[in-house]
Amino acid sequence: MRSLSLLTVSCLMASGVAADARNLALGKKVYYSIMPDNPPDTAQSKLTDGKKNTRTLSGSGESSAATSFDEQKANYSDTMDNNLTAGWHFKFYGRENLGMNMCIDLGQTEKLGKSILRAGSFTQSMYRFSLPREFRISVSNDGQNFYHAGTAKKITSVGAEGIGANEKAIKLYEDRNRWIEVEFDLSGISARYVGLTVKPEGFMFYLDEWEIFAGDSKTPDRNIYTPANRERFAIGNGLAARDAVVFQPTNEVFYIPENIFVPTFFDFGDYRPEKTKEPCRFVIDLPPGVALHESYLLRNQFKIEKDGSRCILTPRQTGKHFKRYFGRMLGDYSFGPLYFKINGKVAEDAKATFFCRIGNTDFTPAVRPVKTLRFPVADNKLPPFCAITWMTDYYTMDWPDFLRSYAAIGFNAVPYFPRNWQGMEELPETPYQPSAHLEKSRAAGMRIIQNESPLHTMKNLAKSNCTYEGAKGFCPSYRGEYYQQHLRELAENSKAIQPDYLIWDIELMHHAFGGKPENIMKCKRCAAAVAKSGKTPQEYLFDCGVEIQRDLYNAAAGVIKGKFLAGQYDVFAGQKNYQQIWRFDRAYPKYIQLSMPAAYSAGLFDVNHRIAQREYRLLGEKWRSASWVTPGTYGYCSPHKMEAMVYEQLLNGGNLCIYSFNEFTTPQQLYYLSRGLRNICQFRELMERGKPDAGFRVDNAKLACSRFADDRETLVFVANYSSPEEETFTLNLPKKAVRLDRTGELAPGKHRLKLGPAEFALYHWKN
Repeated sequence: MRSLSLLTVSCLMASGVAADARNLALGKKVYYSIMPDNPPDTAQSKLTDGKKNTRTLSGSGESSAATSFDEQKANYSDTMDNNLTAGWHFKFYGRENLGMNMCIDLGQTEKLGKSILRAGSFTQSMYRFSLPREFRISVSNDGQNFYHAGTAKKITSVGAEGIGANEKAIKLYEDRNRWIEVEFDLSGISARYVGLTVKPEGFMFYLDEWEIFAGDSKTPDRNIYTPANRERFAIGNGLAARDAVVFQPTNEVFYIPENIFVPTFFDFGDYRPEKTKEPCRFVIDLPPGVALHESYLLRNQFKIEKDGSRCILTPRQTGKHFKRYFGRMLGDYSFGPLYFKINGKVAEDAKATFFCRIGNTDFTPAVRPVKTLRFPVADNKLPPFCAITWMTDYYTMDWPDFLRSYAAIGFNAVPYFPRNWQGMEELPETPYQPSAHLEKSRAAGMRIIQNESPLHTMKNLAKSNCTYEGAKGFCPSYRGEYYQQHLRELAENSKAIQPDYLIWDIELMHHAFGGKPENIMKCKRCAAAVAKSGKTPQEYLFDCGVEIQRDLYNAAAGVIKGKFLAGQYDVFAGQKNYQQIWRFDRAYPKYIQLSMPAAYSAGLFDVNHRIAQREYRLLGEKWRSASWVTPGTYGYCSPHKMEAMVYEQLLNGGNLCIYSFNEFTTPQQLYYLSRGLRNICQFRELMERGKPDAGFRVDNAKLACSRFADDRETLVFVANYSSPEEETFTLNLPKKAVRLDRTGELAPGKHRLKLGPAEFALYHWKN
């Protein structure tokens, strides 16, 4: 493993800076591309007020730096003072790759020493409150052109291979509530403006204090103001005006699949302080050998245009010829999907360029190297279903060469949303034929998933509220005309679909009583029903929940000819309740047969592991768990972990149930997922005969491990998700044991094996 430059994670008790060093940021205003909201910042920023969060040491009396740094508090609020902290809560959905930029104007050019940013890691309280995965620092003299001065990445997010030669590795165990200090050496650099880009991993993060210390005037000058270091820094507030509108791929490399079609999404952000009414257009310049597939949605939603002439691009691309595409920009943040294809030879040094044009202004382009990606091909005949379960019919039917590409990745089930079908068939010049598409999927051997949102989609929903003024949602006691009509419509959908799996997403019940069961007593209908039942409001609500589940299941069972399994979003084994009305144990297995927890863990896959193993232990049966796993919701997940996601679900007896299509922002994610599925699909008989070994452990508690076996053969998966260090473990291997994720046969005997941070291994052997 190559050596890494390690970022110092300073303790709370010492700043590591001389007491007489000037903090140039003290009292300065902080500008943000995305404003903090929970807690918000103040006009005179909390991040530069010189006040830091502190916490009391435990009663042990120990006060060494290492000990005080590692002390834990059970609740993150015990570690954080809202008056000193700025936080971002759910502000990055669709913007995980862009991150948040913040900047300080020092007022004049200064010789710099170091930058120290205090950031929170509160994963003991909540796994989604993780330390951001990446920090980038940049500087500027004029406020318009920023230059890269350093990058630090969390090694448990990206692994050693994801950290560049000149980048720093942040090493920490994310199982505590604590503040850490992210430090950059800026010695020798002179600048007036200092900028930081913070890229989250979870859906929430907190910052405490940002210090920028003056440097020693005698330190030799370090010139980073070169074209190679120039980077876009979208901040708004008039700073870096040409960088203020961003359109770019979500990855630093622009990957084009060679042998199948897969979706590509883009980052888009408009950070201009004053937006004009002129339309924003995206511009894509592709090198020879690469073309954009022109689908129905592309032509009609984005109004794509093509410049047929070969044109020369930006000065840095002088002499390179490209084909240019223009299109209308829609919405904000995530943009796509677009599909690209190889239609000729792609040069080794090929690059593609992406930028936005508003009126006569072309904003700073993103130039990306182009690399082709040959996908492994899987033939999935496994018992569990494997699907991008939440993928609307518009995307399914607009995906070019869908069935061949989707099956090659390793999926074996196709989702449908029949409530969309009428609208799709009424589109002008529509190519969509949902019924025919479904029959082709079934004929190709695909299993069929029917997605419904019962009650949400009920006609006249407002007339089925509770009776008190201002009531919203659905009254848990209502079983009248509109409810009965809704059941008939859902049954008609099931009759048309004839699904193998029926999934309900019902997330509105908390609106009816505000999460407090006693509130239903304000509704005349509910109060009378509670009195008649002789039960508490909570027990009555649980009865209502199972009654609705029974009605939904029976409506479908009356028209579906074959066997099917039903599941409900975030209703799962071992759960006390969901939204104070749904109880898994009251409906399973009579009305729901799938346990479906929402495992939205972003890149913290030790959470996925714990949920997958808990599901099998509680259910005691294979293929009854269908955890909602994701490429990043709500946060970011390194693409290489998609392979691990496959192993965690299937080797622990679960289905591969993915939310959502829009999270697959780069072909890399589906590439690694297809690697995992190909590796498992070759063991169809083992997956049919065998079962998970819930008690399997290796001799290192820091590692996650899973075993799936029968009396003939074994699969073992071991992963280092949470340790920032290389971890060792022992396996006693028989003859012809193979590590599948990295081709190679291992000699028999006892092996002392190693896994670096964010690394994993899959082994197979015959018993």
